[in-house]
Amino acid sequence: MYDITLYSTDCPQCVVLKKKMNARGLAFKENNDIKTMQDMGITYVPVLQVNDTLMDFAAACRWVDAEEADQNEH
Repeated sequence: MYDITLYSTDCPQCVVLKKKMNARGLAFKENNDIKTMQDMGITYVPVLQVNDTLMDFAAACRWVDAEEADQNEH
């Protein structure tokens, strides 16, 4: 079970990542609070947090794609 948070400002890449996650049926929270992001040291979006790991857009896309592959194997 993952604790997933998408830090987003609804930029084009944020929208793409959100659509990919929804298409794979991944449950996630979305945080659009810029102050929270600044306090965490986030200087760009989207950032995907899975448990305690923060990922940029490219890493997050790879993770989502791998999750889809893992789900299809079961």
